[in-house]
Amino acid sequence: MDGFTKLAPAIWLREPALSPSSPLSSLPSGLPPPSLVVLCTWVGAQPKHIAKYVAEYLDRYPATALLVLESNLADMTYRGDSAQQARLSPARHVLQAHLQPGLTSEGIVVHAFSNGGAQCAAQVVAALPPAQRATAFRAIILDSCPGEASYTRSANAILLPLAKSPMLKLLAFPFIHLILCLVFIADHVFGFENVVARARRGLNSSAYIAYAVPRLYIYSSADQMVPAPDVEAHAQRARRAGYSDVANLRFEASGHCAHASRNAEQYWAGIARLFDRSNIIAQG
Repeated sequence: MDGFTKLAPAIWLREPALSPSSPLSSLPSGLPPPSLVVLCTWVGAQPKHIAKYVAEYLDRYPATALLVLESNLADMTYRGDSAQQARLSPARHVLQAHLQPGLTSEGIVVHAFSNGGAQCAAQVVAALPPAQRATAFRAIILDSCPGEASYTRSANAILLPLAKSPMLKLLAFPFIHLILCLVFIADHVFGFENVVARARRGLNSSAYIAYAVPRLYIYSSADQMVPAPDVEAHAQRARRAGYSDVANLRFEASGHCAHASRNAEQYWAGIARLFDRSNIIAQG
């Protein structure tokens, strides 16, 4: 990824490179932007897809560091929590560096995409010590997530990146269905909580994200991977749990993780409003 430093497999960091004339903020209020944005991608996201979000953040918030965490099939199926958090230790160190007193004060934003990104976000939050979680985050953005666990939708989401390679898709098909069968048997027969359910629970727990942290759900009526009712149910549970600033941005025609490309102006305006609200809350 151009301009990024690879910290570990699937973990990339870009620190801002500002000239003396570079603007520190493009928020409507003129308040400072976040210190760090963590992009937790969907499973199978290609560099060209990630680059579009990176380019927008660089253009709009040049003083903000970007941390990209690529989610993967192993984390969504067989890799346990402790192994995932160990894998994310370089990311944890970046978050902790941005939480050092006197260094940066604008806070951290987590921007997660799809169920893969939601579960990655939950894991990187969990990797922080509890005392740091309480003040670490300025805002949470949940794009096309979190959904409910569904065998068919999970299989379709995993196979989607292989659509342009029919032979690879054919070879992967039985393996993916075998893994999903085992996961759903463990969940429904033996009572082991699946990763999607754990992510949904974690993202609505004050043990992970403080109640005061604003959040924005971005989703669509046309999304076939994560239906709008799944997202809205999670948002409603967040409000009932005690989260006081929960916003919904619902589109009608954009597909899964395609809302920014179909509705760019509304998408980024919604994020700017979220950043403004989070800044006002942080400044008391």
